[in-house]
Amino acid sequence: MRNKGKNTLVGIALGLFRKREKFSGLEIALGNETNEMKGIQIGLVNDAKKMYGVQVGFGNNSKEMYGVQIGGFINVANKSSGVQVGFGNNSKEMYGVQIGVGNISKEINGVQVGVYNICEKYGGGGVQVGLINQRWGVGVPWYAKFIPFIAIRTRGDVKIITP
Repeated sequence: MRNKGKNTLVGIALGLFRKREKFSGLEIALGNETNEMKGIQIGLVNDAKKMYGVQVGFGNNSKEMYGVQIGGFINVANKSSGVQVGFGNNSKEMYGVQIGVGNISKEINGVQVGVYNICEKYGGGGVQVGLINQRWGVGVPWYAKFIPFIAIRTRGDVKIITP
């Protein structure tokens, strides 16, 4: 373990509740809070404003996520570039994959796989695979608001594929 600055740590960190400005390495605690994290966070609750790597916990939160979030209950990211796997996944901008019972994203650019998938922004592109695929927003035609099984969301039109 090495301190690179006043509030920066590189290496392996263990504890009950950890709060750090910058961290690179493996962080294990009941609760982790970091402004910038590069590596792996494992805990009951993990929070990183900017995350490059992996978060594993009951609940994970990040403003910017580049990597993987694996949550027993929920994963939240304002901007998600990578994979979210959990009971529920929520992101404002999603570039990648969400896998869970329920997935919510303001704009999808990738794939949502779950029982109930929601994308709010009309015009985002991606694929929703689930029992119910929903799109909200202004300008969404009535026939495109709820689509079962597979919904292909392109930038401006909606393609419906049903078995």
